[in-house]
Amino acid sequence: MKFLNFCEKKCLSLSYNEIEEINYNLYNYFQYPENNFIELDDIKNITSNYLLGFNVKNTIKIKLLLTKIQNRNYCIFILNQNGKVKYFHVKFRFDESLYNGTLFEGELVKNDKKCWVYYISDIIYSRGQYFYNYGMKDRLKEISYLLKDLYTFDLYFNPCHIQLKSYFLFNHMHFLDKDCELIFIPEYSNMKYYKKQIIFPKTKKSLLKDGEIQEFI
Repeated sequence: MKFLNFCEKKCLSLSYNEIEEINYNLYNYFQYPENNFIELDDIKNITSNYLLGFNVKNTIKIKLLLTKIQNRNYCIFILNQNGKVKYFHVKFRFDESLYNGTLFEGELVKNDKKCWVYYISDIIYSRGQYFYNYGMKDRLKEISYLLKDLYTFDLYFNPCHIQLKSYFLFNHMHFLDKDCELIFIPEYSNMKYYKKQIIFPKTKKSLLKDGEIQEFI
């Protein structure tokens, strides 16, 4: 049995047959369009139908798949970097009903307390439902329900914490006070995704006031 390092802990490596089974699930059942973010030219194009999020530095974009292989439960983190895919077999305490191909998208972050956290940003499939045609608010409600009622945190079992990624209403932009990359998540699936780099003048020290944000965009 071989082990890999993941979140400064040990996780199991997968056999060739296990990887083939996982790839079969991913590429035959979970064909969905990736959310490509377009650079935003004018913030006036954004309406109240968008939620606001942040891209944080030093985050790792990674998927989490819950599935069964030969009647055994598997929690698999799937990392795709530079065209190379890595698989990390970890353990979480999810409800048995979720090991049917539940697929999350998220970000792995080491926070200021030196703890690893997996922030779930979206859900693709769960409990017989594909979610990419659902509105973003409905998808976030589903994730929140799964984490609250169908997941149990175990300090000694989990390789990292799991949390729902935070999104905000567009009118909360005036609370920004640091350079960051904003992401604009549409409520409806037929709308485009946008991103915008925010850079503050070095002399700016106080929080932005209502309506002042456009000076720095």
